[in-house]
Amino acid sequence: MNLVARWWLDEQPKDWVIENECILSCEPSDQPTQLILTPACHDIQVNGGGGIGFTNDTLGVADVRRVVELHQLRGTASFFPTVITASHRTLLHSLRTLREACEADPKIASACPGLHLEGPAISAEDGYRGAHPKEHARAFDWNEFCQLQEASGGRIRLVTVAPEVDGTMRNIQNLVESGVRVALGHTAARPAELREAIQMGARLCTHFGNGLPTLMDRHQNPLWTMLAEDGLHLSLIADGHHLPHDLFRVACRVKKNRVVLISDASSFAGATPGRYNDWGSEIDVLENGRVQLANSPYLAGSGLFLCDCVSWASKHGQRFQDAIRAATMTPRELFDWPHPTTWLLWDEASRMTKNLDATRVVESVQYVKAYD
Repeated sequence: MNLVARWWLDEQPKDWVIENECILSCEPSDQPTQLILTPACHDIQVNGGGGIGFTNDTLGVADVRRVVELHQLRGTASFFPTVITASHRTLLHSLRTLREACEADPKIASACPGLHLEGPAISAEDGYRGAHPKEHARAFDWNEFCQLQEASGGRIRLVTVAPEVDGTMRNIQNLVESGVRVALGHTAARPAELREAIQMGARLCTHFGNGLPTLMDRHQNPLWTMLAEDGLHLSLIADGHHLPHDLFRVACRVKKNRVVLISDASSFAGATPGRYNDWGSEIDVLENGRVQLANSPYLAGSGLFLCDCVSWASKHGQRFQDAIRAATMTPRELFDWPHPTTWLLWDEASRMTKNLDATRVVESVQYVKAYD
């Protein structure tokens, strides 16, 4: 099979030779085409999907498999299952189940190369806490983290913390030295505390512009410091609800290649409008796709998938190439992973059309050189 599609970096049309869903070679083409070939997405923050949440006392291996299949059908080849603030018992169960799923099925293990622990050492203050249950926000306990890491089989690769919470600051370096990336989020920290956390090794802001109260000091708030610090990447939820267009554009202009697009997909990703229960709370899915805590303005994750976010971002402040990089290459570079081997086809309107497994890409594709 031959396919003519533009290469995502230079937008030049190429004739791709494909056999058994694998790209074998490519040559320049003079044929016009609306198709664009890109790497498949990698999402470092997925809470669930299809009515299944990863932070759940009843989570089973079959549930994990269903969420993996759902996201892969929507163009996310791999992602970090994200477990949020909960009781110690619930965290242990969720992480053990994710471990069992990865050990039971190599496809799940490949799709889930790491886990994201968001909390429980986050601010308990309203607004900063977001949809995380207040009763379970607590101090950072290194012994507890070690138990959770053991339950996961060593798969926790990313931890979101608030540096002002007791025990957090002194353990950031411990996390980094153990091979875990540290993100700052759901935090009411002062600028000096944020800078100290970055000096200690924090490298990412989790869902920048969210996990914050509606009213804050116009100058002394986490946003400015996170934008100003060059050593900090920002993860952005580009779903049209979590960030206004202008703030999204400013964040992209300031951070450039240090932007990571995420879906923050909740268990309600793709759900029909209505009221649901998750995370011990009532959740509303509105007609416009917004997911929020019932009877409040606070968001509770996203109802979209990462490809939807790439499409939104490319229409509201990012070039398509930059949005693709932020959803594919930048998160891989942040976690020192090899280049992707799975590809997507998009049409001119940035809608995914097909997955392509490229585990046998030959040298003539020259994708490694292109990424340099």
